[in-house]
Amino acid sequence: MRTVILMILLLSSVPIYSTVSNETKAIELKGDCESPQSKSLSFPLKVYIEGNTVFVQFYIVMTDATITLTSSEGETESRTISFTESQTEAFYISQGMYHITITTPRGTNLYGTFFIE
Repeated sequence: MRTVILMILLLSSVPIYSTVSNETKAIELKGDCESPQSKSLSFPLKVYIEGNTVFVQFYIVMTDATITLTSSEGETESRTISFTESQTEAFYISQGMYHITITTPRGTNLYGTFFIE
């Protein structure tokens, strides 16, 4: 009996933890940036997935950037946004395959494909 009570006390004092994985996964973008003369090796933009959310973050002021998400079922969500420096825009989407397109009035056309599990 003493052993049973001791085991219950030991097990009840052991902390139990559960972890939720909120890994961020970058979305690789391809495309054209403005004109070939002003094209740089990197564009000040970060697009990543965390759970069922797609985040788009510009590191510069960007006016009238259009972000379009299209699912493999043909559903489309499009937003035209003016970003301040380091502003982030979030898209809450369901599981599936998606295509993202980002265009700006200056001629930038970026695109990528990703999967939400």
